[in-house]
Amino acid sequence: MSHINTVYKVPPLVSVHIATLLFGLAGVLGAAVGLTAIEVTFGRTLFASIALLVVWWFSARHDGAVISVLVVFSGVLLAIHWVTFFASIQASTVAIGLVMFSTCPVFVALLEPVFFREPFKPSALLPAVLVLVGVVIISGVHRGELIYARGIMLGIASGASFAVLQLVNRKLTNTAGPVETSMVQNVVATVLLLPIVAGGLTAIQSSQWLVLIFLGVGCTALAHTLFIDALRRIRVATASLIAAGLEPVYGIVLAALFLSQWPGSHVLIGGAIILITVGVMTYSHAKE
Repeated sequence: MSHINTVYKVPPLVSVHIATLLFGLAGVLGAAVGLTAIEVTFGRTLFASIALLVVWWFSARHDGAVISVLVVFSGVLLAIHWVTFFASIQASTVAIGLVMFSTCPVFVALLEPVFFREPFKPSALLPAVLVLVGVVIISGVHRGELIYARGIMLGIASGASFAVLQLVNRKLTNTAGPVETSMVQNVVATVLLLPIVAGGLTAIQSSQWLVLIFLGVGCTALAHTLFIDALRRIRVATASLIAAGLEPVYGIVLAALFLSQWPGSHVLIGGAIILITVGVMTYSHAKE
């Protein structure tokens, strides 16, 4: 992979924060661009595919990209994850979408024993219960209300599908590098979504295309390249904790500044419970 950090001499912690900020910005752009979740996802995967192809081709070492049934399946998962993520944000708020997506590590802990035939850890149940408490507080059910139910469910689906994608990626680690795998996944997602959006592409305005280009190149290809390259020089535990804990925070702050989406007290309390739980889980898992 191209050593982008080495070239520009960006400290690894700065790279991780920039990458995390770009990840959080993706949700804000998806809410502001004025396109459907499927159109946003198609644009993101299309331009991410092109950018990752360039990075892969000009890297110091590039083997042939491995195509398999599992890689194709992972591309389908990527499409499902991003469509449900952007749909969640559009059906609720950036804050709710990002917090619900951050439940991903809980699903990983629950599903990992099934995928890899490993012993189930009863300790994984406590984080799941705490996350459920956070979801209930955000939804307002405890007050006899039900706020943004569709957005919450779509956000949870986004976190669950990304958890499955992470587990599939773990199986793929021995067959291809992260850049090659991500490139193929984005290509598969683009091809999958093209027939659905083809009829409406001509209606997308030039300003919207620019947002989609930035989503694909900046918030996806560049962000992942910075993050992966930083892992060469800092502990995985540190990078994972920053990404898991601060992506929703950065996204919420950006949404408040640029979209005037100020989260209510119930979102802040429920979100804090979820993010603290996920942060502790991420740190403990990475330390192991």
